[in-house]
Amino acid sequence: MVNFLAVCNGSRETAVESILAFCRAIWQTHPAQPGARRDEQSLRQALAGEAAGAGANDAPALRLLIEYQNDPPAYCGLVMAQRVLAPHVPCQDVQYFAMRHIRQRGKLGYSPAAVHMIHSMAGAINRACEPHGRCELAELRRVLAEFCEAEKAGAGFAPVFLELCAALGLMKPLTGSSEVQFGAPVPADMLLSHLFGMPSGIAGLDLLFGGGGMMLIDAPCPQEAGAEEYRGTVGGRTVLAVGPFGSGKSLLSLQFAVEIARKGGIAWVMALEQAPEECLLSLEAIGTATLSPFFEVIMGPDPWRAFRERTAAGGAIVFLPPSVSPYEQFLGGIQNKLNFLDKYPLRLLIIDPVNSLMRSREKDAELRAKVTAFLQEAKHAGVNIWLNCERPETEEQDSFEENISDTVLRLGVEWHGVYQKRNLQVIKSRLQRELKRSDAVQIKRFVVASGSRG
Repeated sequence: MVNFLAVCNGSRETAVESILAFCRAIWQTHPAQPGARRDEQSLRQALAGEAAGAGANDAPALRLLIEYQNDPPAYCGLVMAQRVLAPHVPCQDVQYFAMRHIRQRGKLGYSPAAVHMIHSMAGAINRACEPHGRCELAELRRVLAEFCEAEKAGAGFAPVFLELCAALGLMKPLTGSSEVQFGAPVPADMLLSHLFGMPSGIAGLDLLFGGGGMMLIDAPCPQEAGAEEYRGTVGGRTVLAVGPFGSGKSLLSLQFAVEIARKGGIAWVMALEQAPEECLLSLEAIGTATLSPFFEVIMGPDPWRAFRERTAAGGAIVFLPPSVSPYEQFLGGIQNKLNFLDKYPLRLLIIDPVNSLMRSREKDAELRAKVTAFLQEAKHAGVNIWLNCERPETEEQDSFEENISDTVLRLGVEWHGVYQKRNLQVIKSRLQRELKRSDAVQIKRFVVASGSRG
């Protein structure tokens, strides 16, 4: 099998976009009559049009035609991309780039208008497909186009919504028919989770947030075409991981730093109680690679300078020196550097543990006001914040850190004889629906895996 990533000059974005363009062309040329065969010339023309519309070169996608045009996965963009790019690109990265491409095609940021349209169009599809879960594709397109016109939404939103349904395998063609089949009512929450979630590859954790992963905002870069159209979207998110010593908070946050960087983003890590070398060793010990062609690790006495002067493409993990200054000066120093992140779509700042900065002045109302103002500015700049907080399970649970956070993960430790078992529970998830259950967490090779405790 041809290494399709190499065909696309090593660009994961180009590879995923080409595969999705191919899948759209497959849908356009689906033979609607029993026994009919797809005309390859029509497919090539449709593919060229799709690729040209996306501003991409259609040559790489054409390589797919011979081998994949008659395969059922060709109708499901995400499955198709994961199949073609394995094992060169992890499935969670393929999912991220696929959903990012769909968001860009629809100019969708996580906003009240986008959420309203997703819920409304899911309802429109469910009504159109009653009672057997299927409908003529042309009729479905007409219904959604009329709905978009009535809602004064862009004309391109309906095809993007259908592409999302197809990419996730919710919409499938009926063989030899012009109808499409939905196996179940279209779940709007599941669409939102996949479209705006940040897939981590931590299967159990991603499932707790609807299968698409915990929401971390992917901010458009100022230089991107149409970036100004994302005004009114929700800013970066604040995540708090709370639990006793040894419950896995640091390792979980570091895995997210790797995921962010490997997807082309930037993760600033302020590890106040571990050296950068210890953090990297912890990741390598569970099989999470910290050497990658897609990101670099920056540390040393002056990481700010090294970061600003870097010329390499791709993402980065930057280990910031621990702050010895008062917390107010630390906040000011970080605030002055937020603009350094503008060229990265995914942006994450990790403070581990936040107790080390706030311990001595936990009740200071003025400090809390400054922290809140800093978080608001960072979120407005599209920066996601991850705070680790050490707290015994018997300690008072309500805290300032929980109040200012959008998502709160509570990690715990249970002893069964001489064996230790970790567990994880989502106790707060603002603006994203989550499963209310406590899951067992195992630290093992490649992932911090979360599995149901029943």
